Amino acid sequence: QRIDSSYSWVYQLKGDITAQLGRHHQLEAGISLRLQDLFVYTGTWFQSQLSYTPDTWEYYDATPLEIGVYAQDKLEFEGMTLNAGLRLDYLNPMKMGYQTEFPLSEEYRKLYADIYSNLPGGAGTYERWLAFRDLMADPPGWPTAENRVQVYLSPRLGVAFPITEASKMYFNYGHFYQRPAGSFMYNTQLNLGSVAVPPPDLDMARTVSYEFGYEQMILNDFIVNVVAYYKDVQGEPLTR
Repeated sequence: QRIDSSYSWVYQLKGDITAQLGRHHQLEAGISLRLQDLFVYTGTWFQSQLSYTPDTWEYYDATPLEIGVYAQDKLEFEGMTLNAGLRLDYLNPMKMGYQTEFPLSEEYRKLYADIYSNLPGGAGTYERWLAFRDLMADPPGWPTAENRVQVYLSPRLGVAFPITEASKMYFNYGHFYQRPAGSFMYNTQLNLGSVAVPPPDLDMARTVSYEFGYEQMILNDFIVNVVAYYKDVQGEPLTR
């Protein structure tokens, strides 16, 4: 069974500008700001009776801020079109993390084993869950780390070579960054024998992409596109 009263609000602002400079240069730049108001409150249990133990519920709130800025130049010459640009990605989790260097603090274990077990109400009751839930935003004794901001600069490159009026060869290369899902960054998973500490400073996943292709127009109505590509993905978190 499952109960879910989560919600997510996203506030987003985007702006772009394009300018033609002479015959050969078309400059483009833009910025995007994205602020997410994320609240997760959900429980899943398998027995027929409603349970309020920490291992069956997710409860957290966060407001991660993402900013993207890019600039590119499109150069057009006889026999070649070149797109070259840079993108800056900024991520602020807006929340302190926790110190997880070895040896780990004993305070992590105590949250469930000692603190939860001695809260008012019986085990698995709503009364005890409410008392425990109020501790989740700032678990007592957990050693905190500073809020860590991430900034990455990504190159982008695209080249096209017309062969005839109806065909061309092209090559694209770029780095791309993506923010981890909120459940990886903010959710604390607790069991009697273990705890998964949320890392708000979890690195953004990076993808390096290469693409080489050939495009052919047939009878002015059809396009045949043959593409070979390679992607190297790093830092993508494992499914919990």
